[in-house]
Amino acid sequence: MRTANIIDHFGSMPDPREDNRRHKLIEILFIVICAAVCGAETWNDIEAFGKATESWLRKYLELPHGATRGKRVGLQGGANACTAAGG
Repeated sequence: MRTANIIDHFGSMPDPREDNRRHKLIEILFIVICAAVCGAETWNDIEAFGKATESWLRKYLELPHGATRGKRVGLQGGANACTAAGG
């Protein structure tokens, strides 16, 4: 059985957000998943993870606007991504 990486697995998921997207949905999901695996429990934890690991994240993500802010992820990415995934 082949295991897909995060980007392969979620990359084709439709983005339900409005046109005011600053960050790619796949990049938000990647950061949120990695942060959660590392123990993040709040949007502020996710923001801190993104800032602390931005150089590492850039190995896998474009991040044209830098790592996203936690509140932006929570309001724009997190809730909508869960809805799109059926959560």
